[in-house]
Amino acid sequence: MEIQETIQESIHPLFDKFEDYTKTSVELAKLKTISKTGDIVSIMAFQLLAFIFLTLFVLVGSFALALYLGTLFGHAYYGFLIVTGFYAFTCIVLYLLKKPVKSMIKKTFVVHYLD
Repeated sequence: MEIQETIQESIHPLFDKFEDYTKTSVELAKLKTISKTGDIVSIMAFQLLAFIFLTLFVLVGSFALALYLGTLFGHAYYGFLIVTGFYAFTCIVLYLLKKPVKSMIKKTFVVHYLD
């Protein structure tokens, strides 16, 4: 009986240390997840703001360019047709390059997530 008690007394601190280690590991995993989520959210928020300002810039710039081209060609609608044609061409090119662009976006997201 004495040997069994000695073994139990020596194993009990080991179980306590294992429990502490497990709790610490879980807490560390939670903190890493929170940190990584914060990084991703901040990157996405910045990209959203950049997208909004870029969109406004392109919208106002397109309108100004269309008016300018319209005055060069004599009719305002010529300028708007030229700008619209440019955007139609850009959409066609992006549609044709859909797979590489999609792959690039995936890779960028995965790199930020796993980094």
